[in-house]
Amino acid sequence: MARKRTAVPAAGAPEAFTWRRLRRKTKVGVVVSAKMAKTVIVEVGRLREHPLYKKVIRTRKRFAAHDANAEAKAGDLIRIQESRPFSATKRWRVVEVISRAGEAGAAAPRVADVEKMLEAAEGSGELLVREREEPLGGAAPQAPEEPEEK
Repeated sequence: MARKRTAVPAAGAPEAFTWRRLRRKTKVGVVVSAKMAKTVIVEVGRLREHPLYKKVIRTRKRFAAHDANAEAKAGDLIRIQESRPFSATKRWRVVEVISRAGEAGAAAPRVADVEKMLEAAEGSGELLVREREEPLGGAAPQAPEEPEEK
């Protein structure tokens, strides 16, 4: 068997594209603070299972991220990516703002609208109306009559 030879970069030349650069970690979180210049604090939440008790626990961690254009504001949902160290605490940078604060609630459909769309898609709206109109016993139960006052 013949071995394939791969090009080895020179000792002084840094490798341009490494697996690390191509596969940087990304996280999605909510901006909790945007008070510093070019820095935002992003809170990333995740669910994990307790190793012994097997209960699902909600954990959250806060990351300082570099925001060069100062696009993100408090409450925004953003994506961050790991990068070179910008300072003693910043090792992440803002990649994109997914949604602005307040936009998600305005754009989301109401619960009643979603229920109507599901009923129309399944064709179950007609069945539900008939069941509500007719009780199971056939005739509708009548309330007891009150004695008339003289």
